Amino acid sequence: MHDERRVTVNAGGRELWSGMIGRTLRRVKLRGVELAPGGTAWRFDSDKPPVLPANGDLRAVTFSLRNLEVNVTSRAPPLK
Repeated sequence: MHDERRVTVNAGGRELWSGMIGRTLRRVKLRGVELAPGGTAWRFDSDKPPVLPANGDLRAVTFSLRNLEVNVTSRAPPLK
């Protein structure tokens, strides 16, 4: 991609992060995220439509998500 765009991360109906990304990789850490028991859908949105990359790939891309890591720092007590 050759432009700047805003990416927003949502989970459980709550915005977890929003920021501008561009042509260089950007490291983002989300801290203090609590996930309720059961499934949680994460949604990644952009303010601009996908574009064809300059490398000749025919797949349109909105942004690139690389090296996603999830670290569990604590667990909720079991339900009784």
